[in-house]
Amino acid sequence: MQRHTIVVLTLNALNIVDLITTYVALRGGNFHELNLIMLTLFKISPILMVLFKLSVVLSISILLIKLKSVDMDKILNKSIYFGLFLGVGFSATVLGYVSVHNIILLMGV
Repeated sequence: MQRHTIVVLTLNALNIVDLITTYVALRGGNFHELNLIMLTLFKISPILMVLFKLSVVLSISILLIKLKSVDMDKILNKSIYFGLFLGVGFSATVLGYVSVHNIILLMGV
């Protein structure tokens, strides 16, 4: 499996874990969402929050996969791909920490 595939799958898996734990915690009322966009969307409709979070991460994932198939001989294409790859990797790392944090909060530890 290629690196970008592993990073994309990791990002999406952690996004789903974060989404589920955030949703459960917000529904239970024992959690304060720090992301104002997600909090606002949740207050309007939890479905909006879910759709927004999934669509943003999925769009970025598709873009990364599509960029991998373009002509990498051009320095601009390489730079865009590399920057997006690093951004996705960083986002996956942050989502990993957030997911673990949410699980710990839900467990009451």
